[in-house]
Amino acid sequence: MSAAGIGLARSVIDGTFLQGDAVEVVAGMKAGSQDLIWAKNLLHHLEDPAEFLREALRVVGPAGRVVAVEPRMWCPVHWVNLMWFRQERFLFRGYRRNTAALTASGCEVVRATEFG
Repeated sequence: MSAAGIGLARSVIDGTFLQGDAVEVVAGMKAGSQDLIWAKNLLHHLEDPAEFLREALRVVGPAGRVVAVEPRMWCPVHWVNLMWFRQERFLFRGYRRNTAALTASGCEVVRATEFG
Protein backbone atom coordinates (compact mmCIF):
# COMPACT_ATOMS: atom_id res chain seq x y z
CA MET A 1 0.00 0.00 0.00
CA SER A 2 1.29 3.44 -0.82
CA ALA A 3 1.88 6.13 1.80
CA ALA A 4 -1.12 8.01 0.34
CA GLY A 5 -3.27 4.89 0.67
CA ILE A 6 -2.23 4.43 4.29
CA GLY A 7 -2.99 8.09 4.99
CA LEU A 8 -6.46 7.68 3.53
CA ALA A 9 -7.07 4.48 5.54
CA ARG A 10 -5.94 6.20 8.76
CA SER A 11 -8.62 8.83 8.25
CA VAL A 12 -11.39 6.24 8.60
CA ILE A 13 -9.89 3.25 10.47
CA ASP A 14 -8.31 3.15 13.91
CA GLY A 15 -5.28 0.92 14.19
CA THR A 16 -1.69 0.48 13.24
CA PHE A 17 -0.69 0.43 9.58
CA LEU A 18 2.65 -1.04 8.49
CA GLN A 19 4.33 -0.54 5.14
CA GLY A 20 7.18 -2.55 3.64
CA ASP A 21 8.09 -5.92 2.18
CA ALA A 22 5.14 -8.14 3.13
CA VAL A 23 7.22 -11.15 4.18
CA GLU A 24 9.61 -9.03 6.27
CA VAL A 25 6.80 -7.05 7.92
CA VAL A 26 4.89 -10.17 8.93
CA ALA A 27 8.06 -12.01 9.99
CA GLY A 28 8.83 -9.14 12.38
CA MET A 29 5.52 -9.50 14.23
CA LYS A 30 5.02 -11.50 17.42
CA ALA A 31 3.24 -14.84 17.24
CA GLY A 32 -0.47 -14.53 17.95
CA SER A 33 -0.29 -10.72 18.00
CA GLN A 34 -2.93 -10.05 15.32
CA ASP A 35 -6.53 -11.10 14.83
CA LEU A 36 -6.53 -10.65 11.07
CA ILE A 37 -4.09 -10.32 8.19
CA TRP A 38 -5.61 -9.10 4.95
CA ALA A 39 -3.57 -9.89 1.82
CA LYS A 40 -5.29 -8.25 -1.14
CA ASN A 41 -3.70 -8.65 -4.57
CA LEU A 42 -0.47 -9.72 -2.90
CA LEU A 43 0.27 -13.41 -3.44
CA HIS A 44 0.90 -13.12 -7.18
CA HIS A 45 3.63 -10.55 -6.49
CA LEU A 46 5.63 -12.76 -4.09
CA GLU A 47 8.53 -15.02 -4.98
CA ASP A 48 7.36 -17.53 -2.37
CA PRO A 49 3.75 -16.94 -1.29
CA ALA A 50 3.87 -20.00 1.01
CA GLU A 51 6.58 -18.28 3.10
CA PHE A 52 4.33 -15.26 3.59
CA LEU A 53 1.32 -17.44 4.43
CA ARG A 54 3.29 -19.49 7.00
CA GLU A 55 4.39 -16.29 8.74
CA ALA A 56 0.87 -14.85 8.56
CA LEU A 57 -0.55 -18.00 10.18
CA ARG A 58 2.04 -17.74 12.95
CA VAL A 59 1.15 -14.10 13.58
CA VAL A 60 -2.63 -14.62 13.75
CA GLY A 61 -2.36 -17.76 15.84
CA PRO A 62 -5.03 -20.45 16.04
CA ALA A 63 -7.93 -18.05 16.65
CA GLY A 64 -7.04 -15.54 13.90
CA ARG A 65 -7.74 -15.39 10.20
CA VAL A 66 -5.67 -14.74 7.08
CA VAL A 67 -7.75 -13.41 4.20
CA ALA A 68 -6.20 -13.64 0.73
CA VAL A 69 -7.92 -11.89 -2.18
CA GLU A 70 -6.47 -12.47 -5.65
CA PRO A 71 -7.57 -11.37 -9.14
CA ARG A 72 -9.45 -13.80 -11.34
CA MET A 73 -7.58 -14.66 -14.50
CA TRP A 74 -10.68 -14.63 -16.68
CA CYS A 75 -12.08 -11.29 -15.54
CA PRO A 76 -12.07 -8.95 -18.62
CA VAL A 77 -11.16 -5.89 -16.53
CA HIS A 78 -8.15 -7.74 -15.18
CA TRP A 79 -6.95 -8.60 -18.72
CA VAL A 80 -7.22 -4.96 -19.80
CA ASN A 81 -5.14 -3.90 -16.79
CA LEU A 82 -2.64 -6.69 -17.37
CA MET A 83 -2.10 -5.99 -21.07
CA TRP A 84 -2.33 -2.21 -20.92
CA PHE A 85 -0.48 -1.26 -17.75
CA ARG A 86 1.99 -3.90 -16.62
CA GLN A 87 3.15 -7.46 -16.83
CA GLU A 88 2.88 -9.45 -13.61
CA ARG A 89 5.73 -11.84 -13.04
CA PHE A 90 3.80 -14.74 -11.51
CA LEU A 91 0.24 -14.03 -12.57
CA PHE A 92 -0.07 -16.62 -15.31
CA ARG A 93 0.55 -19.37 -12.77
CA GLY A 94 -2.48 -18.02 -10.83
CA TYR A 95 -4.89 -20.45 -9.24
CA ARG A 96 -2.60 -23.51 -9.22
CA ARG A 97 0.28 -21.54 -7.74
CA ASN A 98 -1.91 -20.05 -5.00
CA THR A 99 -3.48 -23.43 -4.21
CA ALA A 100 0.00 -24.97 -3.90
CA ALA A 101 1.11 -22.12 -1.61
CA LEU A 102 -1.98 -22.54 0.61
CA THR A 103 -1.31 -26.27 0.90
CA ALA A 104 2.44 -25.85 1.52
CA SER A 105 1.83 -23.27 4.24
CA GLY A 106 -0.65 -25.41 6.13
CA CYS A 107 -3.58 -23.05 5.54
CA GLU A 108 -7.10 -24.38 5.84
CA VAL A 109 -9.33 -22.86 3.20
CA VAL A 110 -12.52 -21.91 5.00
CA ARG A 111 -14.23 -20.38 1.97
CA ALA A 112 -13.31 -19.59 -1.61
CA THR A 113 -15.57 -17.25 -3.59
CA GLU A 114 -15.26 -16.02 -7.14
CA PHE A 115 -16.14 -12.42 -7.83
CA GLY A 116 -15.45 -10.16 -10.74
